[in-house]
Amino acid sequence: MKKIIEKILNIKVLGITAAILLAATVIFGVLWNSDSAEKQTAINELTSRNSELDTQLKDAQDSIEALEGEKSELEKINKKQSAQIEELSDSVEEYEGRISEYVDQSETIEEQLRAIEELNGKLSTLQQQYDTLTAEHQGCQKTIESLNTQLQTARNNQSNTPANNNINAGGETVYWVTNGEVYHSTPDCPSLSRSKNIHSGTIAQSGKSRPCKNCY
Repeated sequence: MKKIIEKILNIKVLGITAAILLAATVIFGVLWNSDSAEKQTAINELTSRNSELDTQLKDAQDSIEALEGEKSELEKINKKQSAQIEELSDSVEEYEGRISEYVDQSETIEEQLRAIEELNGKLSTLQQQYDTLTAEHQGCQKTIESLNTQLQTARNNQSNTPANNNINAGGETVYWVTNGEVYHSTPDCPSLSRSKNIHSGTIAQSGKSRPCKNCY
């Protein structure tokens, strides 16, 4: 842009110089009208100077055309840049819209994270309750197993007492099946529910060495 201004100023200077030379020509024509030889010399000088001015004027015209060409190129560049600026402006608006959406999504994500954190807290509480109940259940299970063991021991001790053996030896009626290993105090014992051929008699007749744990 600075070069363009300088060229325009040069063109103006040339124009002013041409005007001054034209005025000088008129003045010299008036002053030297009486002397033909001097007049011819002046004319020759003015002609030469006019030729120089024509050359400078042509150069100036070429400079003007060059400036107009540069101006046209600059206008094209400016137009292209304006279009690019407009596209960038649209892109900026689009990205601003996206940023706004991301901000809204970020707020939603923060709410979801808070909800997840709250659920994790509830889950931790439930897990603790589950662990507590599991430990209590295991304790109860061990207690039941211990009681079953004690109950089984008591039943075994009861079946092996001398009083029980004396009663059976005294002629108590017992029940048994041929392939069974124990004798029963009643034919309604759950162990005989599927048996068909149930025998009855004394312990000696049954040939069994121990009583049933379910009915004794």
